[in-house]
Amino acid sequence: LSGKGECGVKGVAREEEINGNRASFLDLVMVEYFLNSMTLMAMNTIIITILEKRRRRRSTLKNKFRNAADILGVEPDATTQQIKNAFRKKALKYHPDKFRPDDNKGGMSKEDAEEHLKNMNEAQKYLLDMKEHFL
Repeated sequence: LSGKGECGVKGVAREEEINGNRASFLDLVMVEYFLNSMTLMAMNTIIITILEKRRRRRSTLKNKFRNAADILGVEPDATTQQIKNAFRKKALKYHPDKFRPDDNKGGMSKEDAEEHLKNMNEAQKYLLDMKEHFL
């Protein structure tokens, strides 16, 4: 067996012309294997990245949910009515028109109370939206 393009006995490699360069069959197989392995590694990296982002997002959502529940002083599994009642009680305490700095032991100013009321409002909306969409 001796001819260009023929596969011969063990140890004789077939040669092909690629872009004017001679390449053995073994070289082509190795290049293909390398490209396939690089593709697999890239796919693995992409999959791992996606899973890590999902895990972080889930973790962030859980923390945000817990923080919102802490702001209102309710348990994360509180009912819609419990969330609304907790917001009403705290809103009376921190509303800018009813807030009295001298009654507050924490030394909170009126501006701090306004900010806290905004945070409570956002927390209530977030908790109620989560309850509506996921329960």
